[in-house]
Amino acid sequence: MANVFTSDLHFFHKNICEFGKRPWLQKNNTQELIAIWNDNVGKGDTCWHLGDFFFVGSNEKSINQCLEVLEQLNGYVRCIKGNHDPEKLTNALLDRAGVSSVDKMKEIKLNKVKVVMCHYPMVVWNQSHRGSIQLHGHCHGSLHNHGKSIDVGLDGAKERLGEWRFWTEEDVLNYASKSSIHAPDMHEVGGRG
Repeated sequence: MANVFTSDLHFFHKNICEFGKRPWLQKNNTQELIAIWNDNVGKGDTCWHLGDFFFVGSNEKSINQCLEVLEQLNGYVRCIKGNHDPEKLTNALLDRAGVSSVDKMKEIKLNKVKVVMCHYPMVVWNQSHRGSIQLHGHCHGSLHNHGKSIDVGLDGAKERLGEWRFWTEEDVLNYASKSSIHAPDMHEVGGRG
């Protein structure tokens, strides 16, 4: 059982393949995303999706469309809310088809390293001056952050990981280990506070 990370899949977004430069046809986007998910997430894994899972409304038809997708995905789904995640939709999906949580921000530890997750990138985050890692989405690979901040969205994975896939715990820790601590606030790098 491992943690896996991604963001901004934008299921059902009519222009996402063009916007994200995805190498498959828009009409195949849903099936391609399901295949990528199931290739990267095992049945016992937890996939942290950091916002903008779907790009639909929150009516009953949209909810059922989303549930059909979720029922095909491996593992457990934990969501960080994005700007395209309507509250009515996320509430309807919570505790159904494997969605076990929806948070605005969440902190976990990977190999004793604090990881702060939010849909939006931050300049500083909890314990960033001590080397904690920030994972975010929203930017579709267009933002190259300072410090140990990583855009884990699918659309940047090709550039950062060399292929269209999700981030593993090992990917996150290795990528962050090559980044220096960036502390533009009043905190001293590695210091107290």
